[in-house]
Amino acid sequence: MHAPYSDGGVTSATLEFGVGRLALPLAAVREGRVLRATRAWDEETRLGPGADVSVDPRATAALRAAQDAGGAIARSGGWSARAARGLVWIAIRPDDVADRARDVIDGLAHERALTDGVEEPRRARIGALGHLLGRLLGTPIQRVPAPAWVRRMRELAGPFRLDMSIPDFAGVGATDPSVCALLAAEVGERFEVDGDSLWLTVRPWAARDPLLSPLARADGGRVALS
Repeated sequence: MHAPYSDGGVTSATLEFGVGRLALPLAAVREGRVLRATRAWDEETRLGPGADVSVDPRATAALRAAQDAGGAIARSGGWSARAARGLVWIAIRPDDVADRARDVIDGLAHERALTDGVEEPRRARIGALGHLLGRLLGTPIQRVPAPAWVRRMRELAGPFRLDMSIPDFAGVGATDPSVCALLAAEVGERFEVDGDSLWLTVRPWAARDPLLSPLARADGGRVALS
């Protein structure tokens, strides 16, 4: 059920019966007011039927772009609009799949309190996989100062059952310890320190493991962690 609206002195209400094809935020605008719209539009813009689009700068810009386009599809700020037969149709294009995935990953990173009750190593594993997925989508993996890296890695060595020593790394910084701990447990052979550089030597059989695909690799089966 959509909110009642007035058009030329007549008050109307719309009852929707499972219109699955109109999931796109879409509205028909006449004389600057929303004549009808999909529920997705209402939820996205708060401009239900009868609303004045001038209160939303994005809708106003799309409306003007359509009016200037002479019947062609116009685009403004990610919105598409077209004027036809006395109406202007405005649609909000869906986000790119990669953008949606980034939003999910960013939310996972920012809402760390959601995993406060999760025991290690599961909690660190969740964070690590989030960082690795984010890297595949173009987001840099977080780095931490060397002292914090050493301290956190030694905390995670037990839960991850690492059978290698954690080096006294004294460089500028290194890849997030949750990522390092996960890689060390799953595909790592040993850590190596070379000045300010930190490396993880990968077991020969794991050279093509998907976990390594987001990270830069060097000759000799090593992954750069700093």
